[in-house]
Amino acid sequence: MLKVVELHNINDGAPAQWQGYDSDEKPVYVRYRDGYLSVCVGQRGDSIFSAVYGSEVFGRQVGDAHSDMIDFAELKAITAGVIEWPDENV
Repeated sequence: MLKVVELHNINDGAPAQWQGYDSDEKPVYVRYRDGYLSVCVGQRGDSIFSAVYGSEVFGRQVGDAHSDMIDFAELKAITAGVIEWPDENV
């Protein structure tokens, strides 16, 4: 299970996006656009951009093609059992 220890909301508009780091200090990038939720992880020691184009560890169509917004609680619920998130995001 991926354990994210730090997470920051980087876009108050659409699409919903977060970035942070996992317990192995790898960058993590989350994006919800067109109803598709994607969580990608980059290489340890690299910038967040390595996560933007990194390995997708979770990807699922969870909304319709016009959905670009979810909140942190929805993110946690959708990925429950696959990704462990910090208690809150900044």
